[in-house]
Amino acid sequence: MREHSRLCKYFPIRIRFPVLKSGFLVKAGLLQVYPFGLVLSNWFMRNGTSDSWDQIKLPKRGLHPDREKFFYTWRFLVYSTIGRQFRQESRVVKVLSISDQVDPLVYSNTLKERYGDVEFVISCGDLSYLYLEYIISVLNRPLYFVHGNHDPLLELNLGEPRPYPFGAQNLHRGIVRKHGLLMAGVEGSILYNRRTPYQYTQGMMWNHVFRLVPGLLFNKIIHDRFLDIFITHAPPKGIHEGSDWAHQGINAFRWLINTFQPAYHFHGHIHNYHPDAVYETSVGRTQVINTYRSRITELTLT
Repeated sequence: MREHSRLCKYFPIRIRFPVLKSGFLVKAGLLQVYPFGLVLSNWFMRNGTSDSWDQIKLPKRGLHPDREKFFYTWRFLVYSTIGRQFRQESRVVKVLSISDQVDPLVYSNTLKERYGDVEFVISCGDLSYLYLEYIISVLNRPLYFVHGNHDPLLELNLGEPRPYPFGAQNLHRGIVRKHGLLMAGVEGSILYNRRTPYQYTQGMMWNHVFRLVPGLLFNKIIHDRFLDIFITHAPPKGIHEGSDWAHQGINAFRWLINTFQPAYHFHGHIHNYHPDAVYETSVGRTQVINTYRSRITELTLT
């Protein structure tokens, strides 16, 4: 009991954190959630959202490193919960999404005039890195991407091999909080040959999605929602999928949509050539969008 005295000084045993609405983790008091606090803080310091931890600047308190992580984590939970009550207003975010084929309207001298008002760009794969870098440099906006099944491990452009477009952020199996949004992604398509590296079996896709689950649960605790934008190359099972093996949907993506209900799911991989093709489908509270070539989407988020 003595070793917890400093923690108890700042967190009384009988306190209930409003961030955990059901109270299932803290009903019994601080000492019984201590192991959970260590696991949560260790995971967060390795994989937490990129712009969250640095928001809290606290002096060192001379605690054991494990107990200090625990202290910082619960302080962050409390501060985030208080601040979250003042961030519930709705807002509209304009986004340019691209995939699979170069759009002449994007790869042109009028790119700035056409799309200069977007807040960021989403790439769902199978596009040249030079094309993505052109968009980044002209629009001067962040670009978030996942690899498509036709992307090479190294793309040789201008004599310099590059594993990804310079200036862009890869979202594969990662969760980031940018622009006030929670975003995650998974690369690749179903395995249909071994000529390109970004192809996976259904089981491997389940593994990619399960790697996101701890971060999604943490998002729910901190931000009161699991995810805003899910970005993939392949479509989810039963939505926008093709009739052949190579363009089938992914079971794990459909499970993630049904379970965590992100506001939007952007994908590529499905080439639509018919004017009456369906590009957007609502699944529960999730809007699934096929972003073949390019699309402008106004995201309405709370």
